[in-house]
Amino acid sequence: MKIFKMKRDNFRNYVSFMCLAMVTLGTVSSCTMYENPSPVFEEYETNTNSEIQRKVLVVSIDGVVGSEIEQAVPQTISKLIENGKYTWSGISEAKTNDASTWTSMVTGVSVDKHLVEDETFRALPDPNDPHSLPDFYPSLFYRLLEARPEYNTVAISPWSNLVNTLLIEAESRIIPENDVAVKDSAVFQLVNKDPEVMFVNFRSVLEAGVADGFSIENPSYLEAINVVDGYLAEIFEALENREAYEKEEWLVVVTSNHGGTGNSYGEGSLRERNTFSVYHHKNFESTELIPTFIEAPDFYQTGTNSYTAPVYEAANANDYDFDGTSMTVEFRLKRNAKYPWVGEPMIFGKTGRTSFQTKGKGWGVATQSNHLTFYAQLEDGTDIEFPFQGDIDDFQWHHFVLTFEVKENVFTLKLYNDGRLTKESSYDVENANAAKIQSTAPFFVGVRNSHNAGVLSRDDLNFGEIRIYDKALTADEVMESACLPFLDEESTNYNHLVGYWRLNTKVGDRFENTIESKSALVATSSLPLYSSMSSLVTPCNVDDDQNVIVGNVDLLSQIFYWLRIETKPDWALDGSVFLDQYEIEFVN
Repeated sequence: MKIFKMKRDNFRNYVSFMCLAMVTLGTVSSCTMYENPSPVFEEYETNTNSEIQRKVLVVSIDGVVGSEIEQAVPQTISKLIENGKYTWSGISEAKTNDASTWTSMVTGVSVDKHLVEDETFRALPDPNDPHSLPDFYPSLFYRLLEARPEYNTVAISPWSNLVNTLLIEAESRIIPENDVAVKDSAVFQLVNKDPEVMFVNFRSVLEAGVADGFSIENPSYLEAINVVDGYLAEIFEALENREAYEKEEWLVVVTSNHGGTGNSYGEGSLRERNTFSVYHHKNFESTELIPTFIEAPDFYQTGTNSYTAPVYEAANANDYDFDGTSMTVEFRLKRNAKYPWVGEPMIFGKTGRTSFQTKGKGWGVATQSNHLTFYAQLEDGTDIEFPFQGDIDDFQWHHFVLTFEVKENVFTLKLYNDGRLTKESSYDVENANAAKIQSTAPFFVGVRNSHNAGVLSRDDLNFGEIRIYDKALTADEVMESACLPFLDEESTNYNHLVGYWRLNTKVGDRFENTIESKSALVATSSLPLYSSMSSLVTPCNVDDDQNVIVGNVDLLSQIFYWLRIETKPDWALDGSVFLDQYEIEFVN
């Protein structure tokens, strides 16, 4: 077993010496994973209660699939969830290799930002700007050197690369030979030392999954989970028997970094991403977090041209005109950033228009200030413009529906927001042909590059669950659909779908259409398109406080919250705090 102890004041000198030594010996060409500045010791609010001190113990049992351990919850974890917020439906990074998932856990940002994908823990070049230095996203232990330099911090793992690279700023770094020794080291620290923050990492479950399969049907995988659970019991007993335990407020987190499928991991399937998490405190009430989540692409500007975003178009430009009978268009949208002026770009529809201010046939939706606006031009030349009610600047998911219908020479348009009718308008037409809405431009989704009064368009939007029907849904059917995170063949009106793109899986340069023989959505450029997983709030679960998605990036946010460390906007953390909604249970 290797133990490294580092005085905080010597950290910078140590790193400089090791870098110089490795370069001199020719073992590395560079020892900068990022442009890595020295910690700056800023002023932070300190804990004003000298009697009670908040502390954190994190245990990662690598390779545990949430849905598998749910079927055979071992004894110690069962005890922890009696006073815990827990989930079997946690979600890891889309890139489920060990380096990416661990880096997300301890930096609080996604792999799309930190760009770490292998065991060197070096950030890869930014594909949009390969000649620049990647942005630096410090680890938890680096942040603690800034915010709580007096803390005793500990990292224990048999994975030497993890400890000596990603977790190098921990004051005590311990590399045991196996999981038994990991347990012994953790118990020793709790009994004989006084850690404020300690990370403990077990790897034997991961090894069993790779050897024989990530399933409790595999006896060695199930046995490995139960053995590590026994180690966890000894660690927890040592924590509860600490002399100062009654004056300490411990947040104990037990989680996994990723799951697995078959006997592999590293890709983006749901089983590979499925983790579990238990956030335990002696005064917590037991609450299972059961998220409704959505995975969706983020259409925003990247690279050197900050006003060019990905756009995807239907492969067949003739699909999704309105033929003068009936039609419904449904989609989910979430805005992620507010720009001072977005140029009112067209973001969705079947039209050649690039912004709301331009002209053109077809139908489409544009962003206007804090809301969406619908536009259509009927075949008889009638222009229709109506805003959807509702504020999209809350940065939450919203559900939008528009229906077209012609009956007895009357064209009726209805707009819905989050299941609620917000606009209904009717127009007399000479016949059904006069009410057609057609354009030679293909159906598209994305942020179109355009000028509006000399200002380029700009926006940052997630789209999900685009559905087009050959009928006008009723108000009750719209509300039912608004509450469904996805549709399957048993869903009402599934047989009326003529276009359905879940947007949760991209194959090459396209999103396939769930409806057979219908158009895929194909990229119009080589710009990268990143996806993210987030909680989906619907009209049916808006008051459900159990609808919380727990991901790798959320760990750091809970730790900072627990330690009363104020996070700063320029840290650009991707995680969010959920423990604060339970303060009534543990704040005196």
